[in-house]
Amino acid sequence: MFEEFPSGEAMRHLAKDIDERNEMITSENFREQFKKEYRKKFAPKVWHRDLGKAVILESPEEEMVASNKNIVIDPFISANPAASTIKLEEIPCDIMLLTHGHQDHVLDAETIIKRTDAEVVAAYEIASWYAKKGVEKTNGVNIGGTVIYGDLHIKAVTAVHSSELPDGTYGGNPMGYLFTSHGIDIPISGFAKSPQDTKGLIEMVGGAPLIVKLLESAQGKGVVLAETNKAAESVINAFKTLKANILVQEFIKESGGKDIRCFVVNNKVVAAMERVAAKGEFRANIHQGGMAQAAKLSPEEKKLAVKAAKLLGLAVAGVDILRSDRGPLVLEVNSSPGLQGIEECT
Repeated sequence: MFEEFPSGEAMRHLAKDIDERNEMITSENFREQFKKEYRKKFAPKVWHRDLGKAVILESPEEEMVASNKNIVIDPFISANPAASTIKLEEIPCDIMLLTHGHQDHVLDAETIIKRTDAEVVAAYEIASWYAKKGVEKTNGVNIGGTVIYGDLHIKAVTAVHSSELPDGTYGGNPMGYLFTSHGIDIPISGFAKSPQDTKGLIEMVGGAPLIVKLLESAQGKGVVLAETNKAAESVINAFKTLKANILVQEFIKESGGKDIRCFVVNNKVVAAMERVAAKGEFRANIHQGGMAQAAKLSPEEKKLAVKAAKLLGLAVAGVDILRSDRGPLVLEVNSSPGLQGIEECT
């Protein structure tokens, strides 16, 4: 990757001789020369690959391996008027997730699977049905089971429905799928630009009280606490008329109007403060009248803050954490955190 200065070029020329290259890389003289040349302010350092698009394929740390998968769920396309512009032959697929066996959920699954050599993930009975039809990659799961692809975890969860395959074969238990990645817990959240089903969005986060946030906001502005479902509907519908990007989020009552701001620098928590909301206010932001005091973090909270910043590729970050009954939750990560409050209390 470093081909435009002497040390980098020398290393590139040994790409096919692993032993010689490793010997060179471990040489103290070479390493010092490499660092010296690379750090020269005006030295040529051309990157011939776009590392922003790179993915990790192998690593001793399993969670670092990119999932990088194309996932198709319940494809009903060829006979679906609403999908008339979708070209079936152009759909990429690595994983075919099927929730149950009804025709309007599996119609085009076999066509896509056999063209792309995708893996079928479904109830055991459905996976077995496709195996008998010549599909080589099948993964039959039961409710509660989890399949793992690098940093992506897909868990089968209960769904209330029936399941029968097109030829009348029993399709096992219907199921939904819960996707998680990297294991960072957050409050239950729903994102929508113009939610058609306002009540469904409210139910998804557990109902009122709940938080509605404008995504294009900062310092606690554009954040509303809706204490009843009716109030939540009014707020969401008001934002909907503006075609605003909003986040609907469960209200963590037990946090008591407090949150933790962790300052992470180069993968280390260098300072932390607890922000306490003003009387009658639910937002703990300093700009909304919140008070700051030094905070002592648990090892779990430190690890969570560092992990959140690292995953977003931030050398400097302000990671906001809520303390909940189910453990610390990441509320948000700020790429340009202000220093107001932290300077006085730490």
